[in-house]
Amino acid sequence: MWYNKRRIYKKTVCCTDHITSLTMVQYKLNYFDARSLDFRVNQETWPSYKPKAPTGKLPNIHFDGKVLSETGAILRYLGRKYDLIGANEWEAAKADEVYDHYRDLAEPIRKYTIVAAGYGEGDLDHLYKESFTPNRNIVFTYLTDVLSKSKSGFIVDSGVTWADLFIVENVTTLLNVDPESAKTYPEVAAYQERVYSLPQIKTYVGTRKFSKF
Repeated sequence: MWYNKRRIYKKTVCCTDHITSLTMVQYKLNYFDARSLDFRVNQETWPSYKPKAPTGKLPNIHFDGKVLSETGAILRYLGRKYDLIGANEWEAAKADEVYDHYRDLAEPIRKYTIVAAGYGEGDLDHLYKESFTPNRNIVFTYLTDVLSKSKSGFIVDSGVTWADLFIVENVTTLLNVDPESAKTYPEVAAYQERVYSLPQIKTYVGTRKFSKF
């Protein structure tokens, strides 16, 4: 659960206990200064919950009796609601660009991370060379370039956006299954530390239960 005494919103975030194609940013509501309930669906409870999901998938967010599905839609909604969308239309579009670029490369990267984390079977060496490494190189090189051009140290000049929170949580997964990536791409590792050092989420990140995903 996330609690904040200054603002109270009737919000429930539904995630899954097993691996999904993209990781929902679980500390986002901490940063957004909102109160919510983290409701997890496992393989046993999924059949009864699935009819309630608009797209038949997770994650979902329940807000005042309404339900929203799809990671991107949820993150953009929260970003607009809590003013983490960028300072102007260009910055909002740049946040979209970074998010969409990562999504394009997420599936081949995921093939390796699932096996490396022990959630699937496969030839780990082959997946590392053919799926993980080339796609990680593309996205981390791109991210390094974006960060080098930003005045804030985050994706856009004005500061943190919802896209930073999403990207860093997924960067963490990659670094968990391949710690050497932090040495190869030190700028990305430093970016992760900047986001995790934000006062709104620092305590949560430091005390949450470790998970490779």
